[in-house]
Amino acid sequence: MLEKRTSLLPNEAFEELKKIVLKDKCKIIEMNPSKTLVVEQGSWFEFSPKTFRKIIRFDLIPEGTGTRIISETSWTIGSFTSAILTPTLLAILWGLTQWEASIMRSQATTCSTNILAGSANMLQLLGFLCIVLTIASIIHHIYCYSKRETVAKRFLSLLPSAKAE
Repeated sequence: MLEKRTSLLPNEAFEELKKIVLKDKCKIIEMNPSKTLVVEQGSWFEFSPKTFRKIIRFDLIPEGTGTRIISETSWTIGSFTSAILTPTLLAILWGLTQWEASIMRSQATTCSTNILAGSANMLQLLGFLCIVLTIASIIHHIYCYSKRETVAKRFLSLLPSAKAE
């Protein structure tokens, strides 16, 4: 959760914030003029913390001659699904490759063919690749989640700050 105090009145701050998010191609999900602005930002096909699909909520609270803006960023359901599904599918693929490799090895010893043994080795290599990708996917999703406020921070930085009293 981030917070910023601005010298703009709530309706001015709302309009300025709305311009900023629309310029960044955010989709407005909900808006209550001068009070709340909820936007969806990011893409399904990009995976950096700045472009990972997320929902940003801005609450505007009148404060003296200015406005206090509180932002909260959360992932979309699709982002959570991706974070869970990707490592799960890779783990299942790893299990299948190991199972198939063990079957090929047992057949290779019975038939004494090098082709089956070579194929089993390739499947084990594929299984190792699945483990590496699973770990990388988990680390990447944790990193993206930890940096989810990056875009909201940039949006808030574009608004004028409140004057010190």
